Amino acid sequence: MFLLPNGAVLIDNPGIREIQLGDSAEGIEKAFSEIVDAASNCKFKDCTHRDEPGCAVLKAVKDGIIPEERLASYHRLTDELAFQSRKSEIGLKRLEKERFKKIAVDIKKYKKSTGKL
Repeated sequence: MFLLPNGAVLIDNPGIREIQLGDSAEGIEKAFSEIVDAASNCKFKDCTHRDEPGCAVLKAVKDGIIPEERLASYHRLTDELAFQSRKSEIGLKRLEKERFKKIAVDIKKYKKSTGKL
């Protein structure tokens, strides 16, 4: 682990290609507490803080309270979480489809073997 001059930490993980977020919604809320706090004042509950009217987060960025780079980092992490979630759902749907396909094949075999087809 290396501490960089800008305060960031660089971690060298031999043999590990990447580190993924997993389910880190709570961690993002803690790391970006100023964005979460500002978001509570947004006009819409499902505000994405990108271009909606009445977005308190965008107003805070415009007023210089929240740095634009900070919001960009927040968007990158929330986009990654959403991607991981979609990827997981697709995998679960595929497993479920394969499971039901096997059940259908087994039922067909059973009916054929008992002459009920």
